[in-house]
Amino acid sequence: MDVTSNLSTKLMNSKLREKLLDPTSSPVFAGWLQSGDWRTARALSAHHELVVIDAEHGGISLDQIACCIEVMGGNNTLAFVRVPFDSDDRKSFARRCLDAGAIGILFPNIQSLAGE
Repeated sequence: MDVTSNLSTKLMNSKLREKLLDPTSSPVFAGWLQSGDWRTARALSAHHELVVIDAEHGGISLDQIACCIEVMGGNNTLAFVRVPFDSDDRKSFARRCLDAGAIGILFPNIQSLAGE
């Protein structure tokens, strides 16, 4: 299965999508994770449909990101990753986060359309 179809499947079957489409549902709140601790990721995923993993300020490795995304997936929680601003290759880091299962990427400090 390629990344695009995997992301589509995740989004179509998510608690987040259900809540966004139901006008009677409660508000959607996202969690914010600044550590690479899978136990914290699991606790956040028990109460949120979406969690942002802050690899910019959290100093989280790709292995920790992958582990956290996998743990959160057990609760049907989706993940965005905020990539480090000073990463040597932000595009490669972002691709690897998507490969690990993130549904979106946040690039901090974009100052122009070129983005670099």
